[in-house]
Order: sequence, then C-alpha cells, then structure tokens
Amino acid sequence: MKTANYFKAFGVPIGTKEYIAHWLEEKNKKIISNIREISDILDPNAIVPVEIPTRQCLWLLILTCLQFKGNYFLRHIPPQFTEMLCDQIDYEINNMIAKCFQIDFSTLSPFIQKRINLPIKLGSIGVRQLKKLRWNEYMGSIMEGIVPLLNKQSDDGFYDGKLENNHIHHWIGASALNSQDGPWYKLLAHGEQNDIGEGIRISFENIMSSFNNNLEYDADDNILNSDLFRNSTIFTGFTAQGRIQRGSITQRLTAEIEKGNKLSLMARFKTNVPTDYNNNMERLAWFNNDEISQQFPRALPNQDGIMLNNVMGAAVRNYLGLPSFILEGFADGSYFIGRNKAVVDPYGISVKNAMLLQGDYIRMHGVIQTMRMDMLRKAKVWAVREPQHMFHGLVPTDYLRRYCEEQRKTKDFIISDIVTQNHPYRQRNGRNVKK
Repeated sequence: MKTANYFKAFGVPIGTKEYIAHWLEEKNKKIISNIREISDILDPNAIVPVEIPTRQCLWLLILTCLQFKGNYFLRHIPPQFTEMLCDQIDYEINNMIAKCFQIDFSTLSPFIQKRINLPIKLGSIGVRQLKKLRWNEYMGSIMEGIVPLLNKQSDDGFYDGKLENNHIHHWIGASALNSQDGPWYKLLAHGEQNDIGEGIRISFENIMSSFNNNLEYDADDNILNSDLFRNSTIFTGFTAQGRIQRGSITQRLTAEIEKGNKLSLMARFKTNVPTDYNNNMERLAWFNNDEISQQFPRALPNQDGIMLNNVMGAAVRNYLGLPSFILEGFADGSYFIGRNKAVVDPYGISVKNAMLLQGDYIRMHGVIQTMRMDMLRKAKVWAVREPQHMFHGLVPTDYLRRYCEEQRKTKDFIISDIVTQNHPYRQRNGRNVKK
C-alpha cells in the first residue's frame, strides 16, 4: 500500500506518526482476536475428554508462539510507537496463563511476578514481557541493518557495501562508523524529529536503566563483562571499541539483563523480606528448582511427555510454590488428615507429612509407587515393583536360601518398593532389538 505521505514495506508501516499509530491499532486488534480465539478453543477448563492434554497444548503455544506475536513489529518500528501494542499483548498473554493454570495474577506476590518473566533455564517458565523486551528487539534490528552496509569478502567474491551511498550519508553521515562522533550522531542530533534516532535514544536509556538497577546485586561481576553496556548513546549496540559483536545483539542484551534480573531475585531470596512472598513455599520452590525440574514446561505432548490437565496444572503450581488448586477447596480449616489430625493446607504440606492409617496408607503408598514407576518408564528406565526374587542369579544359592528362610520368619519384613536395572530399556523382555 502506498500514498503520498505513507506506505507499507514488508508488513511494516512507514510514514507519519498518525498513520503508524492507526496501523498499529488495527494490527493489534487482529492479534488480540487471534489470541482470544486460540484461548477459547483450547480452554482447559471447558468440558473435554480427560485424555486430551489441552492445558499442555495451550501452554506450549504460549511458550513458543503466542507471546512473540508482536516481536516482528517491535524490531522494525521505533519503541515510542509500540507501548500500547506491548501492553495489550502482555495483558492477553497473562489472561491466557491465568486460564491455563488457574492463576489469579492479582494475588501473586512480587517475588513470583518477577520470577515468571525469567527464562526456563534460569528457573522460571519463560514468559517475557514485550513491554520490557522491545528495547532489545529494536536495537538488535538496527544493528542487523548495519551489516549489509559493510564491504565483505567471501568465497563468492567481494561484496561492495552501501556505506558510501549518498542516501546512507543522508541518514547517518559520511564515514559514520569511523567517526569520533559515533555512528548515531547524525540521527540523534535531530532529536524527536527523527523517529529512528529517538528510538535509539529511548532504547539505550531503558536498557541501561535495567542494567544499572541490577548492578548493586552483582557482587561477583557476573554481568559487567559485556561491552554492550560500556558505551554512550551514540555508540548504542557497538562494543566499547566501536566494533560490531558477532551474533544476535538482541539475544546478548536480553541474556545479560535477564542474568541481572536473576541476581536481583536471588538477593530478594536471601534478604527474605516478608512482603515479597505470600508463603514460604515460594522460597522453597525457588531454592529447590534445578535442571531436572525445569524440563516439564518444555515437554511435548507425545508418548513420553504427555501431561493430562490436572497433572500439568499441579506441576506448574508446585514448581512456582503456589497453592494446589486440588487442595484449595479443602483448606478452609474444617478438613483433617492422618493420625494426628493435621489440618489440610492449600500447599499440601500436611498431606505430604500425614501419618496415614491402615487402608489409607496402603492406597497412598500404591499411588506413589505407580507415579514413580510411570516417571521411570517415561525416562526409558526398566523398573520392577516389589520384586520377590531381586537377588536371583546374583547371589550364590546357599546364601539366597538362607536369606529367604530368615525373611519368612520375620514379621513385616521389608522388600524393595522399586528396583531398576542399568541395561537398555528395549532389552527388558529378552528382545533383540537392533539400535
């Protein structure tokens, strides 16, 4: 689409401020409509067959797709235009997460709200906020635009860059990359009249603000190693030596800031200010998370990774240290469990520690056994429940006979709940399966 005052190139509006704002408003309506439609189709709280993992499917769409619906526009449109777009998409994504895991965001503690926005590898669920991510996205796109301007020698020959083109001089000046004034000097000199220059300035200020806020928690200088944070505005995106770093600038900026965010979260964990938490379980969940516990948010709904709706919901709440939606209805103080009649709590602590009676103990023991066997099976580990002859073929006959005779005389003798073998899973039944 093209007129005298504006046009659209590769899906990006270019023109007057009014046109860009109007175009983003219309595009935002389409994105929001699409997100809500998907949320309704995969609503895990609707009446569907229990075998369909709608909660897991909806979550994987949020994690890998829906939360990034606006990223393309954040990379190519100056951030002073995209705040409303980010706010509304972030709001809809939060609503989807609330529906997916039955979480009320208004009741979450400051600690959990900050943790949720960290990536999975840093101990969270990996949902970023576009409003905070847009600065990194825009600067990454700006830096990608510099590379085609440079001369390049490759196996196919010499590529003549466009840095000395008159149109490029008009925008960033002659020999901008080698100038002492910095590559963005000319763009920044026009102030708010130049949308690109204003976008660079705003991005740099907000990136540095996030960086500086985390410096006080960086006692071991873990986030002071990046050259990208050692410059002034006119060198935004470049190293302290004025060079272009290899790889994605967006990824580098985001990784350093998120590393700093984790450090600030660790500082909150150590100081243990009561107003940061709703319950101590949030601290315990953060302290006990590791690489293994971080695998389930990325599990695919295939034969080995499928999680039914109740399982997925309970796993996320336990991972974040939130109340169990299964037990919340029994945590009003009028329900008790075990020999000592412990009051049922919404976090399941009293249930886990309950001293159960007779049949209740047997049933709970069986449920835990079944769960552990299922976990081992999905991990491709061969396991046997309560094997009666676990030493057969491993211990000399005389010793084995004496052991069995002694065990028969012992009241309530103990046998292993589960025994695993260290040979390949596919050979468990004597099958000769070629690998």
